[in-house]
Amino acid sequence: MSFDLAVWQDTGNDDTPPSDSEAREIYLQLCNGVCDERPVAPGIEEFYNELTHRYPEIDQVPEEDVDDCPWSALLDRSSRHVTMSVVWSRADEIRSVVFELAKRYSLVLFDPQKGQVLLPPRPAKKRWFSLS
Repeated sequence: MSFDLAVWQDTGNDDTPPSDSEAREIYLQLCNGVCDERPVAPGIEEFYNELTHRYPEIDQVPEEDVDDCPWSALLDRSSRHVTMSVVWSRADEIRSVVFELAKRYSLVLFDPQKGQVLLPPRPAKKRWFSLS
């Protein structure tokens, strides 16, 4: 069993991030191999390169060091997304790194274990009245 994360470039037409349920549907489509193969999304390639520079893909790790690799499988990626399966013992470390990189490259970050969009943050709800 692994700890999974996914990032993708939001293709919505407004500044509102996908809801948790919308993100879950996108994630399930990605897991089933359904992905949008338009030109490379800004940030995806940079995200992948920076992540794998720090933590090489499992097939790039020497056999004697594979137990130290944070990945439980190869990263799944297209021109618009990256999904990651992380060994549980490294989940907190990798989640922090992925969070920072996704934030830097303005990507949606989805945690399927919690069923939540972690980035981008939801816009603050507007109040109908002021308490002050």
